[in-house]
Amino acid sequence: MNPSPYTISYQARLPQVFNLFRTMGLRHLPIMQDSGIVVGIITRHDLTHERLHELRHQKKIRERATQRANRRLRRNRRKRGGYSGFSNPQDLMA
Repeated sequence: MNPSPYTISYQARLPQVFNLFRTMGLRHLPIMQDSGIVVGIITRHDLTHERLHELRHQKKIRERATQRANRRLRRNRRKRGGYSGFSNPQDLMA
């Protein structure tokens, strides 16, 4: 057992923890309070699931925003009766 293991504060941000796992090749990190009491442990496995969930959530948000923008664009095109007020889409290429 290591007498002075790497530890993280309970207030540590996800990128900081991720970088510590990656750069040091660690698999487990004790989570410490400011007073030096161990309040938990985080594993590389925990972090991987958390990060994947976060990325999936961000991707869904971007996809929804893109879908909303595309719907607005189509709705505006229908209201104007075509593409940006031009009667022929080929006029856009000129």
